[in-house]
Amino acid sequence: MVLLILDGWGLSSSWSGNPTVMTNPPNITNFWRIYPHKVLLSFGQESGRRTPISNSRLAHMEISAGREVLEDLEIINQSLANKSFYHNPVLMDCFRFARNHNANIHLLGLLSDAGYNASLEHLLALLEMAHRQNFRRVYVDAITDGIDSQTPALKLIERVNKKFQEIGFGQFSSVVGRRYVLNSAENLKSLIKFFQLIFHEQGAKADSIQEAITKNYTLGRKDAEIEPTLIKTSSGFQTIKTGDGVILFNLRGQNSHALAEILTGGRRRLFWQPKLPKDLLVATFTNYSNKLTLPVVFPRQPLADTLPEVLARYQKRNLRLAESLKKLHVTSYFNGGREEPLAGEEYRIIPSPRLQSFDQKPELSLAKITQEAVRAILAKKYDFMVINLASADIIGHTGNLAAACRAVMALDQATAKIVEANLKVEGATIITADHGNIEQMIRPSLRAHTKNPVPFILVAKGRRKN
Repeated sequence: MVLLILDGWGLSSSWSGNPTVMTNPPNITNFWRIYPHKVLLSFGQESGRRTPISNSRLAHMEISAGREVLEDLEIINQSLANKSFYHNPVLMDCFRFARNHNANIHLLGLLSDAGYNASLEHLLALLEMAHRQNFRRVYVDAITDGIDSQTPALKLIERVNKKFQEIGFGQFSSVVGRRYVLNSAENLKSLIKFFQLIFHEQGAKADSIQEAITKNYTLGRKDAEIEPTLIKTSSGFQTIKTGDGVILFNLRGQNSHALAEILTGGRRRLFWQPKLPKDLLVATFTNYSNKLTLPVVFPRQPLADTLPEVLARYQKRNLRLAESLKKLHVTSYFNGGREEPLAGEEYRIIPSPRLQSFDQKPELSLAKITQEAVRAILAKKYDFMVINLASADIIGHTGNLAAACRAVMALDQATAKIVEANLKVEGATIITADHGNIEQMIRPSLRAHTKNPVPFILVAKGRRKN
């Protein structure tokens, strides 16, 4: 059995801005026509999903678990609704620590109203908690979005400034576009540049966050590409110093692990300055990684009774195949939050290309993944395979329609090769997706995940429709 996940491939009958219709991909269209299929809801109450945006982490967990999974966003929002957020012991410890050290609290995270990698409401709630704790030395180190969220950064900043005015304190201390610091394993030089800024005051400076962003706009940069910039506060430039408390309010470890690791002493060989902040208290909103020994504001246990557990119980060999951009999707996410492989699992992760922009090569590492998949299928070594093909999601996020059309055709050809190889060995293939993206390349969903349904096709010998 092969579970083929076309990451970011949603269903929409609209032609305009929809590469899955514009290109009329022959193979996937034919599989849909002649084999049993269903339309699956990946968003909304009917799918069991109450989060404001479909996301890969939750979807892969639910595919594996076969049931509704409560997302971290929902857990945190519930704590806001019942007010327990403001009494969270980890958050209380952070404020107590900074107060005892006569130091600052830095709130570091993504300014986004999408609810995928972060939620602006959580930042506003942290500022409200500072107000309730009567702790005024609070600074926001803002990461601008431009990918998940379609709301311009300056609009989101207005909301934060309004909260500053409401509580009577709080200031921005730095700003950086997400391409510098998220998915940072792909760009360590950019990550280093950011930390040289917030540790050592080395880099661009501005009198206000609006000035910094506007200057970047005039240079042709978008929200995701804002250069790391220190923002002058009423007390000068506020870098992260010894004794400070740092709260990382991003939701997803995939994009925030390196931030937490460096803040707590990891990867220090990357920095040539001998003196780095010591005695910091760093807390993360969710479990970024089991390898990090940090306090977690909203910890959670891995899911139980998932498909991988069943496969391990019955000693079934299974392969997980993806490119590095989607590594966690076929490993930790599909395993319900577990980072270590279960018995019988084998992971093959193909490096994603390193590009300034992924639309330069819409196929990404698709050819190598397809080659590996066909080889593994024909070897008859595995009872079950999970394959994630990334192009629809990654290129959908670029907003480049021409590149998206190329990605769709490449995915169509890859899908055909994998399915045909599996039919040769009399295997069954399920073709599905985690959420939509590439099928809606014009507003309101340009560059973002969509609320559209996804396909479910069963391709197997003897299952063709009459």
